[in-house]
This record gives sequence, C-alpha cells and structure tokens, in this order.
Amino acid sequence: MDSALLWRITHINALLQQAVLNVVIGNADAHGKNLGLLHHRSGTVALAPIYDVMATTHYPGVDQTLGMYVGAVRQVGEVRLADLAAEATSWGMPEARALKAIGEVVERVPGAVTLAARAVPGLPPAIAELALHRSEALLGSKKSPATFSLPTPGATRRSSRSGSSSRW
Repeated sequence: MDSALLWRITHINALLQQAVLNVVIGNADAHGKNLGLLHHRSGTVALAPIYDVMATTHYPGVDQTLGMYVGAVRQVGEVRLADLAAEATSWGMPEARALKAIGEVVERVPGAVTLAARAVPGLPPAIAELALHRSEALLGSKKSPATFSLPTPGATRRSSRSGSSSRW
C-alpha cells in the first residue's frame, strides 16, 4: 500500500475516532483549536492525541451548539450514527470503514468509563452514565432512543468560542 494512502487512512480514522468520542461524552466544545498536529523529526506529520475534552452536556447553562458541526447537525445531543458516518464519508472514507471505526470506539466506552472512574477521583457518576447512554444510543440499543437530546434550559453561548462553526 502506498505510504501516503496509509497515512491518510490512519489519520482520517483517528480524526473520526476523536469526533465520535466528543459526541459520546457530550463535548460540544470541540473546535479547530482542539486539534493538533505532531511534526516528527523524520518529517512526518501525525494527528495529535485528543486533548481539551470535557462533557459540556453535564453542565447546565453551557451552550450545546457544536464547535464543529457533524454534517448539518448543530446540537451535540442530536448527532446520530448516520450523521457521523456521513461526515466520515464526506472526508473520503468508505461508509463500511466509517461504521466499523465508529463501532470500535463506541464498544470501548464501558471499559473506558470504568477506567476513568478509577483514575479520576471525584468524577461525577452522571458523566459516566451519560457516556454509556450516548454510546448505546449511537449503536441503536433498544434501551435508548436513536438520538439523545438533553434539555438545556437557559443555555448561553460561551465566550471562549467564536460565533462561527466549522465542520469536522
């Protein structure tokens, strides 16, 4: 396989994994400045590991408008599996590969929630429950609706993000 193609596949997959994780944990604040590139001495460039992540949906009054829209979806609680897959295909990823990558992230959520609860003293249980609920919803679990809209009464826009949004 051509090294440029392999690089593209690897990093597009990593970008999709970051988008899925942000949706699962309810992070509406993922924006372009939360993505980074690592420039290696060899001259290669790689997507940086995910950083500056928080469960914005856990905090009342925080705007739930996505910093980077998923297709046409503007609210983090309205993103569905089909929206994530369509976003990935707009980047050139085949739909089957996108669905597989999304599934791989979502299937790891229960284990990750358990590790996070152990590693982060004081992690609010509601955040873990929200991630579990959202992961079930994305996979179309019979326990959860297809979307996971949460009420956000009195939500206000945060000043840390500009009024414009971009897509993933």
